[in-house]
Amino acid sequence: MSKYKSIGGKYKGIEIYKKLSGAISYYIRYKDLENKTKREKVGESPTMTKTKALEILRQKQSELNTLRRHLHSGDINNYLLERSRASDSLRLTINDLAVMYLKDKANTKDFPSTKSRYHIHIESEKISNKPIMLITNEDIKKFIQNKKDTYSVRNGMQRKRDRKGKWLETKSEYESRQNKLTNTTINAIYGLMITIVNHGTQEEYYIGRNPFHSKFRLPTDNIKLKYLSDEETSLFLRQLKWQSESFEIIDKYVYLIGLLAVTTGARMRTILYLRAGDVDLDNGVIHLCNFKVNEQWYESAIATDEIRELLQKFSKGRGPNDHLFVSNRTGKQIYRYPRVMNKILELTVNWHRQEENRMTLRDLRNSLASNLARKGISLSHIAKVLNHKSIASTARYAQLGSEVAIEAIRDYAKRLNV
Repeated sequence: MSKYKSIGGKYKGIEIYKKLSGAISYYIRYKDLENKTKREKVGESPTMTKTKALEILRQKQSELNTLRRHLHSGDINNYLLERSRASDSLRLTINDLAVMYLKDKANTKDFPSTKSRYHIHIESEKISNKPIMLITNEDIKKFIQNKKDTYSVRNGMQRKRDRKGKWLETKSEYESRQNKLTNTTINAIYGLMITIVNHGTQEEYYIGRNPFHSKFRLPTDNIKLKYLSDEETSLFLRQLKWQSESFEIIDKYVYLIGLLAVTTGARMRTILYLRAGDVDLDNGVIHLCNFKVNEQWYESAIATDEIRELLQKFSKGRGPNDHLFVSNRTGKQIYRYPRVMNKILELTVNWHRQEENRMTLRDLRNSLASNLARKGISLSHIAKVLNHKSIASTARYAQLGSEVAIEAIRDYAKRLNV
């Protein structure tokens, strides 16, 4: 006589086994894909009941029926793969997907900055180690608020220590020298998280919802009112020139980089990507790559003879595809402005400015556009200089153009004879 007893009736397929202790073990019986009868233990009383056991049996039978349909249609392997991925997706975190994302993007031109942004701002956050399926709106709000309260290390200035490692300044003194992350920077960090999850979905590493929505992006003020005066620009460039000539082994490029930033209005990545073949000395133009618009190329004039001489100097002996600005240590292209440029900007420009009016090296591009607008140059011409895809992007500088109109009104009023 079998020790397993079938309950029967509507509980057909459910068997019980009574132990000497009085506990009851519940089993389910079903036919597998090979049509063989299988018995599987699902639990013991009092936690398991015949009703719960019946639910488990029905779920098992439903899965087997689905497998039989896919087996019959010939796509069983794809079905099992999708089931496996769906199961893994329950445990995947942003850090898990970031590993695959960075691996797939390793050969792209913006990989160094993307990798740096991920490691500095995302990797160590709590939300990055939480299963994506379980991330809530509240988690995202806390993450963004945390970034709003985060200080960035400005101009490479670290908290000061003595030789024994003792702090020479308090944390509040150190933070007073720093800036909090701007809304634009926070949006870029948040956008990278969206991209990582979307990439995982696209490449089928992750199957599930993307909890990150654009509605959490912070508002940004795109009106550009900060610019360098002519005196500040001259002082900044003179100090760069002295640095470049005094420390030719380490900082030989900084003066030319500063000149190009001030006179072309190109972005940092565009300037540092410059190759010997992109310099056309005969026609007096530089071919620049706009990486924000599908790597679109455009031209900018070589503004002075000094820039021409420096370009010729650093292009000499290089092949057409060799980068002009390379690391002294590795011989490879550099991807960020040398830190000394930030320090010089602090000493020559920002030392007398209020916190909200401090300039960054990224503002050199805006400074050129702002000064052109103040001189009365039309927005369409400024758009060509900056290689803006839409004139709407250049409209940020329109507010400064009103100075020209004000001067014209004053001149007109002086000529009136009342």
